[in-house]
Amino acid sequence: MFQFPLITISDRNRQTRERLPIADLQKSFKETWNKNDTWTITFSVIEQDMYAKAISLISTENIITYSGQEFIIKQSNREINNGTSTYTITASHRYYDDATNVRNNSAYNGTKTWSFQDAVNYFVNGNDQGVSVEFQGSFPTVQIENLGNCSFLKFTQDYFDSFNAVVIPNNKHWVLYSYDEFKKNNGKTVIYQHDSEDIKMNMDSTSIVNQCQCYGKPIDNTTPQKYSVDFLWSNQDSINRWGLHRGDAVSDERFTDQNSMNSYENQHQQSDPTITLELSSFNRDDYDKGEELLLIIPSMKWSTNVVLNHYERNPFLEFDTPTLQFDNTNLSLNDVNVALHDQIENINQTTTDLLTAQSGITNNDMQESITLSNGNLTLNLNGNIVYASITIALLSVNSTITTVQSPFVPSENRTGTFFVQAGQMYLVSYLVDTDGNIKVQNISSLSGSSVDSISKENANLNASFSYLI
Repeated sequence: MFQFPLITISDRNRQTRERLPIADLQKSFKETWNKNDTWTITFSVIEQDMYAKAISLISTENIITYSGQEFIIKQSNREINNGTSTYTITASHRYYDDATNVRNNSAYNGTKTWSFQDAVNYFVNGNDQGVSVEFQGSFPTVQIENLGNCSFLKFTQDYFDSFNAVVIPNNKHWVLYSYDEFKKNNGKTVIYQHDSEDIKMNMDSTSIVNQCQCYGKPIDNTTPQKYSVDFLWSNQDSINRWGLHRGDAVSDERFTDQNSMNSYENQHQQSDPTITLELSSFNRDDYDKGEELLLIIPSMKWSTNVVLNHYERNPFLEFDTPTLQFDNTNLSLNDVNVALHDQIENINQTTTDLLTAQSGITNNDMQESITLSNGNLTLNLNGNIVYASITIALLSVNSTITTVQSPFVPSENRTGTFFVQAGQMYLVSYLVDTDGNIKVQNISSLSGSSVDSISKENANLNASFSYLI
């Protein structure tokens, strides 16, 4: 049997408490939650005699108690139309007030490597707001300069991504999860363009990282620094599928074993394009914060896990279809983690060196330019990776773009994908075979529909990709 959540309004001192009209809430109530960002409720009520006491409590800083959680009224607007008064209320979870009031007005002087627990307790210990914290999971250490002289809320905004942390407040008790603990996988699967027509999907490849230098616990304080773990991490599946995308070095003092750090990077680096998936066709009880599901995209022959990080819903409406947003964004270590490497010489190439390598003008590169019937292709070999840049007027399925010379021919067939923009974004799957033929295998728009060819009048299609020889 459908039951309404309990919702009341009270003054800020909790001396008076009244119920709110359910009929108005069914029409207007919306709860919005966004991971580490917002948790708000909004609704409208019509002034009427039977709820006069409740209406009299509608004022900023008074308290809405909804499903056991306290929300503080931040906006209260009254509109009179034909003699009828309507109040519109916006209230934020009390966490945001408490996290602003919990402060450390002293800064720790200098740079220090902080554990998550120590950094949180630097703000929370001895607080006068009655706040308690609970830690769930394992967190990295982060190097922070001059921690403090700010609110706990500002600390979360600046460093929670670096610590891979998620906060779920239970009023004044804050449960702080590692991202791995925050995720809840109950074996649910969604097949794109199969399970629901009410799916919106956005894909973005700009944040891919599939290769970076990794450093574990320092051995000593010499210059250059020496580490118990020092290796080049690569995700070969990602490189094969999306091309090479190098990222900044990662340092994590928790690791003294390369295999452990390698596994951790496999889970926490963003090695696939970021996907935002919006569903609006599931029962409101199907998913909760951190719910994880497997997204299968048949047209791309690709699958990835996505996590519920945002929702909007009306639990007072029995047949409400909430908006649920999932994404596959991994919380990776922030640049603050590699600040200690500024003093180390010759650890890795600079960003300029990397761009130069990809452009094919590094001295050790082997380069080839091929003129095609409808465009051109530039190849350059760096190590065992071929970087390809193509400008072409037409791409067709099952067509051979060109055949390359022996230095650029792989030892086994290589497949991958690249994006092109032609009115909309298309994903092109290609094959490089052991005879050196580069062939288009499939072309799909990001909506999932396949096409036989794409072209762009008065302009060429530009794309880049890479493969191993």
